Amino acid sequence: MVDRNSVVVIDENVPLDTAALFGCAMLTGFGAVTHTASVRPGDSVAVLGLGGVGLAVVMSAAAAGAGEVLAIDPVPAKRELALELGATSACAPDEAPADTTGCSRWSARPPCWSRPTRSPGAAAAPCRWAYRIPMHESACPR
Repeated sequence: MVDRNSVVVIDENVPLDTAALFGCAMLTGFGAVTHTASVRPGDSVAVLGLGGVGLAVVMSAAAAGAGEVLAIDPVPAKRELALELGATSACAPDEAPADTTGCSRWSARPPCWSRPTRSPGAAAAPCRWAYRIPMHESACPR
């Protein structure tokens, strides 16, 4: 049995392929931002990997009022979409921090970070960070 707090009511007019996103990607990303990381207005958030969960983290961080949301992914189209969905800057994992995408502001790990991906490219020291983050782990040390 599922606890009622874990149930999301979706209007019957919502197509099933759209509704499926609420069962995993959206709730996982939203939960990472609001419950695990407790992102507050003005916080900085970096997202490593922009699949369904990563994009949900981007949207949720922006909705929570994060001051900066850095989206990191090797696929240019995913970075562009992340910028449309609320990221304030985006870069490829292997871009030098001195480029114009905004990575130059991130010389160390931001206070809040999320890596919802298994992508080898996204796991490779983004923006020259020396941090490795376990899959699906988000944290916001205070």
